[in-house]
Order: sequence, then structure tokens, then C-alpha cells
Amino acid sequence: MNSPLFSICIPNYNYANYIGETIQSVLSQSFQDFEIIVADNASTDNSVEVIMNIADPRIRVIRNEFNVGFAPNLDRASEQASGQFIILLSSDDLMSPGALAAYAKVIQEHRMVKTIAEDRLIIYSAIDLIDSEGVLIGKRSAQPWISETAHLKIPSVATYSGYEVLQKQMARLEGTGRFLSMCVSMDIYQSVCGYHTVHTIDPDAFFSYKCLLLNPVVTYIEEPLFKYRMHNQNQRSLELKQGAPRLFFDRYYYTIEFNDKILKDCGIKQQQLVQGFLKYTCGESAIFRALKGDTRRAWQALLIASATYPDQYFRLPQSYLLLALLLSGPIAPALASIWIRVRQSWKI
Repeated sequence: MNSPLFSICIPNYNYANYIGETIQSVLSQSFQDFEIIVADNASTDNSVEVIMNIADPRIRVIRNEFNVGFAPNLDRASEQASGQFIILLSSDDLMSPGALAAYAKVIQEHRMVKTIAEDRLIIYSAIDLIDSEGVLIGKRSAQPWISETAHLKIPSVATYSGYEVLQKQMARLEGTGRFLSMCVSMDIYQSVCGYHTVHTIDPDAFFSYKCLLLNPVVTYIEEPLFKYRMHNQNQRSLELKQGAPRLFFDRYYYTIEFNDKILKDCGIKQQQLVQGFLKYTCGESAIFRALKGDTRRAWQALLIASATYPDQYFRLPQSYLLLALLLSGPIAPALASIWIRVRQSWKI
């Protein structure tokens, strides 16, 4: 039997309230050449029962006897994929009905003009934001690497090289697209050994960096083709609340893992990653947290930067501004609130 074009891989843990709707959003696609693989991470609710009650031969369920953690479960979901392209879809998110048809059209377009070798292609799209009840609350495009230049004859579609995307995003240690909309060829997935990583907060960002270092063709569709659910039980939000320092350490690991030898062809230096970690992760982002009153995480950023790259960190003006804000106690959030109100009154 021929391999399906798409493998929709769904990692799940205790999302019985959402997993059924997620799977149905895949089954309702106008393009039907796909398989669905669900990896249940030893859920304690009735997730597996919900999945098994959906009668469709294209659905396979992997049941972990023990909870192996978030990042390893991504590989559990995708290791048995047989499709030509893989999409990792969180078990609380949704596909719009025309998502796979739009992606299939892009793949066919690239194949016709022979712009890719061995299907080395990554596709992203814009996403809608929905609440816990599925009500639309907003939209997000991809990251700032998106320009208005389109190289394919499809409306609202633009193409880039992997190196172009990395140069605009990796130096700031930012994500390269929306996780749930990322579609990657099996050739790329196998070349980078899947999601295997020690990163616990953003394993998808590490995976995307590895993929883009192969310099594939990257296609972005401005139309929102996926729906990201925002709610209090979102797993990433819970992990950040329970282990905020891990986010800072994850970003620090990037500055070690991606050395000049690995980065030599993409136009980025390891020192740029160090500067991005200090200036943005432990600088501007931490200043914003301090202004919002989240002094605990701001202190964590200051201490981790001081422990990892003290000489370089204290050459940056952001380090002294952050320290001043933290030492000012409750004054900083109060001043920030006044400043926001003043700016809003100017706009009126």
C-alpha cells in the first residue's frame, strides 16, 4: 500500500475533554490522504476511551505504560509515522477543514517546479486563537521573518530558505513558526533524528532549529489553517508556572549546543546566540516581567545570566536597568501602569 501523504501525530496527556474534537477536525479534512497516530502518555482520565470510540481505520493509538515526559512523547507519536510529511498536532488544538488541502497544493506546486530535493520542505501557516470553548479570540501570523514577497503562484504564500529564517530568528533565540502548523517532510525528520532532546519547555523550537540547519525550502501560508486553544490547563503554561527556570536554562543550552562548527554555513555565529540569550531572554524579556510585577522570574533571569556569562552580561545596559527595577520593589509596576495609561491617552 502506498504511504499516505500526511501523518498527523498527536501527543496526548489527560486531554479527554479535547482529544475527540481534535481528531474529528482531522477526519473532517477536505483532503483525505492521511493517517492519525495518537501517543497517549499514561493519561489518568478517559482519553484512551474517547479515542477508541472513534471508529476509523486510519487511527492508531500508542499507549505508554508510564509517563515518559512531553518531549519524548513527541517522538513516540511520530516514530511510527509512515507518511511523506509529518504534522505534530497538540491534542487540544484543531485543524481548519482546508488545512491539508492547502498544504498538499503547496507540496504539489514545489514538486512541479522542482524547487526541492528529496522533499526537503517545511510548511507553516498563520493560526487562529480560540478559548477553552472553541470561541475565536484572535489570530497570529508567523514570526517576523515573514515578508510580502511570494515566489509561488498561490495567493498569500511566500517561500524562503531555511537559512533566511534562522538568520532572522535564531540570533534572538525565538521560535521559527507556530508549532501546531509546522509540516515537515519525512526526509528532514529522519535526518535530524526526530525530536530527541534534553529541552523540556520548548522542544519544538530545538527541533525546528535542527531542521532549518539543513537549509530546506520553507513555505508560509498567511491564511489561518490551524486553531490554537488557550486555556488554564495548557501543558506548556503549566510547565512554565511550575518550572520557570527551565525556560532560561533551555535557552542557555542553545548557546552551547549550536557551536560555530554547526552554524558555519547559515551565517550565524555562536557568539550571536550568547548575545541573544543575554540581551533578549535575560534582558528585555526579564525587564518586561519586572514591569509586570513578576519579580520572581525576573530575578531568576538576572541570576542565571550572572552565573553563565557574567562578563558579557554586565556590559549590557539591560542588566543594570533590570537590577534597578528589581531593587525598586513595587515602584516599577506602578510606574509601568502609569506609563501605559499615559500612552493610551495620547492615542485617544
